[in-house]
Amino acid sequence: MKNNVIILEYFISLNPDLSDINNATKNEGIKLIQNLCNILSKDCLDTEIYILKNYKIKMSVGRKIKFLITKTKKDWIEVIKKFDLDTKVILIAPETENIYMKMGKIIRGLGYKMLNPNLTTIDLCSSKIKLIEKLEQLNIPHIKRHNESNKIKKELILKPDNSTGSENIFIIKKRKQLEKIKNKIKFKYILQKLHSGKKGSFSMICLNGRNILLTCNKQLTQRNKKTIKQVGLDNGRYEKYRTNFKYLANLISHNFKGLFGYVGVDIIKIKGEWRILEINARLTSSIIDIDKTYNNKVSDVIRNIYLSRSLELKKKVILKKSKKIIF
Repeated sequence: MKNNVIILEYFISLNPDLSDINNATKNEGIKLIQNLCNILSKDCLDTEIYILKNYKIKMSVGRKIKFLITKTKKDWIEVIKKFDLDTKVILIAPETENIYMKMGKIIRGLGYKMLNPNLTTIDLCSSKIKLIEKLEQLNIPHIKRHNESNKIKKELILKPDNSTGSENIFIIKKRKQLEKIKNKIKFKYILQKLHSGKKGSFSMICLNGRNILLTCNKQLTQRNKKTIKQVGLDNGRYEKYRTNFKYLANLISHNFKGLFGYVGVDIIKIKGEWRILEINARLTSSIIDIDKTYNNKVSDVIRNIYLSRSLELKKKVILKKSKKIIF
């Protein structure tokens, strides 16, 4: 009897009219899913892989992958309920408005197993405030919060507590500007110093407190007077920092044992030390063209975790050629 795995990516599955999805977000979601499918389908003899997809989305995947078509925002629940409870779900959803956590609760509530971190870990990593408090408690290098009662001596950055990517980010220079923005926004936020150090990220596969470090990347950002946003990444560009990134990866996986599968970590280098900005407890865009950037050992590790729930690497991860990904 074959196992069933359903891939559910929020942006290409749930929005029937695509009204709140810009082309960059939609295309990023499509590329992410296509790359994941290319990796999983290479060795899925005992597994049937399905993708939930809105009928308006056009995408091509290997013949071994089957589509489950949705037309409304709630279709996905009824589609999943047609499968037996041994079916596993890979959920890829944004932290914005706690969507990732809400969908995870529904899937778990229906009785299905998720190939994702546990709900406690998803909840922790979805909140920038909760995550920083935990990192502070564990004495793990990170970017601290700015105390709002303190004077604004250097530029600050205001970010939503729950968000994905670079949405609703503001650069703050003066107290009056902060008060003006606070009167306009309706979300819980966090303030941090705006640092100009090197910005990077790494991806890893996690299981029961252990990890395998996959990619070491440079983040590509763009800034104007009012905001700063990530516009892409250079996969593999920061391989020279692999030892530093592995140190952080070990600290994270050891202290966040609820992490499972593909995890992306955003970091910044300040005064010679790499510090954590965010932990994305889900698949991230760094998986796009990962098989073209690194040797096939990376693909093997990803396939093993999702199809066999095993974590092993017999040979080293080797960079073939760094590759820019523009969102």
